[in-house]
Amino acid sequence: MTFEFLPTILFAASVFLAVLGIILLSGFLPMSAMPAQWWTAFRKMLLGLDALLVALLVAVMIRFAAQELHWAVAVIAAGLAGIAAPPIFQIFPAAMRNTVAGLVVIAPVLAGQVAVMMLV
Repeated sequence: MTFEFLPTILFAASVFLAVLGIILLSGFLPMSAMPAQWWTAFRKMLLGLDALLVALLVAVMIRFAAQELHWAVAVIAAGLAGIAAPPIFQIFPAAMRNTVAGLVVIAPVLAGQVAVMMLV
């Protein structure tokens, strides 16, 4: 078995983005914690879209890891990416953390990563 660098990096990037998405989504939950008038149809749709993209990314990256990576490499890469994501999330500007702007920005990033993982 040889170590494949590119698949490992793609997998780690997917784990990193999935963890970022989960952290961002968790800032909006429970929905009852925010005033009812804050939840417009657009914000609910955006939150649902991001949750769907995170779930899709997790499914695609699990399939990718099972097909392309040795399990030990997948576990180590996922662990390192998962540990790195929360501190890096804290570096983001406050306007991007737990705001609608963050949801808007992360949606195309997650969609792009899903597309890349499906094409590889």
